Amino acid sequence: METKNKNNTAVLFKNDSVTENAPNYKGKIFLNDKEYYFDCWVKKSKTGVSYMSLSVGLEVGTKQTSAPVKAVEIDDLPF
Repeated sequence: METKNKNNTAVLFKNDSVTENAPNYKGKIFLNDKEYYFDCWVKKSKTGVSYMSLSVGLEVGTKQTSAPVKAVEIDDLPF
């Protein structure tokens, strides 16, 4: 199901993958006019408390919007 999020909102869908390391849920979050993906695993702590672990990254196929940092030679410094 394809959705377009409003700014500062997220959607989360159950992942039907059955592989051992696959996330339990997958989703998208739209922050500061950029769309990111995230994966979510349901885990248990050593004390038996359930919690969710998230991994967030840029959407696959998108380009970085920040310009690369240019190296400055010492001779180029104005002082």
